[in-house]
Amino acid sequence: MARSLEPTAKATGLGFFQRCPTAPDCPFCGRSSATAGTAPSFDWSFLDGVYCISLVTRPDRAREAARELHRVGLCRDALFFRSIQDPSSTKRGIWEAHRSVARDARARACKRTLILEDDVLFSRSFSPRTPSSVRDALEALPPDGVAVDVRHWPVWADVVGRSIMRVSALCTHAYVASEGLLEWLCATPYESPGVRRSRVGGKGIDTALAVLPAMYALFPMVAMQRDSPNDHVRLRQPKRRRGVRGLRGYLVRPRVRDYALSHLMRVDEALAIAITPLLMLAWFVARWTPWAVGRSRRLLRRSVELSVPARRRP
Repeated sequence: MARSLEPTAKATGLGFFQRCPTAPDCPFCGRSSATAGTAPSFDWSFLDGVYCISLVTRPDRAREAARELHRVGLCRDALFFRSIQDPSSTKRGIWEAHRSVARDARARACKRTLILEDDVLFSRSFSPRTPSSVRDALEALPPDGVAVDVRHWPVWADVVGRSIMRVSALCTHAYVASEGLLEWLCATPYESPGVRRSRVGGKGIDTALAVLPAMYALFPMVAMQRDSPNDHVRLRQPKRRRGVRGLRGYLVRPRVRDYALSHLMRVDEALAIAITPLLMLAWFVARWTPWAVGRSRRLLRRSVELSVPARRRP
């Protein structure tokens, strides 16, 4: 890393920062030198900051996230933000946790910051070449690009390069944020008026990121969501309503939702890439059909007027 990852603040009203716990058998941060020589070389030097958000009340998920960070060599530089649960709104708590991370990153003048949530699960095929693909995607990012998702649930996706695509995506809980996105997070509280959100996905932070015009994603994605109980869905379960039955009633069950988000991300990635050209064609037709119909009518009316001789005046 280019900058020291010591926390700039030990605690805030929303939580506190702590370094990723070391593991004795980890070849990257552990004390054992037996496996240090055989450890794969993961070059993350292009990142200026690495954060992982985890609730204070879920030490089990923090341990699982730390295990993933040890596996891919991010453990030496990662900071955990142990957020405190917002009793009134879980979506506000998640939003403000991301803002706390962004403020800390900006205080250290970080430019490229990897922000994760504690349910991250890196792919089994993760290798020393994977960080290089992330770096190449960041270098290929257009000047207006604000982030590169490494785990997401794309609504639509447009491939613009060898390993990068422009997306509108939900579940963007693992992304490399640029300075522009960090500044946007710092300046945008949860209650900010006029914040645009996607029509699908609720009012979480991912629905706001989904409509930002310069969001990109690594293709194929290198991380998924762990199939584990999701706190912000279960903390405030709505009362069961009558009529929610059949397929919809089955899909809204938290356990089914968690399983789908974990195991169908790559399927959704492929579907989004496949159907996006059709969606763009449908948009083009819907956008220009009224103009084409109106233009045709005007040309037809004009041709009729020119073909019929004008009546002679008496």
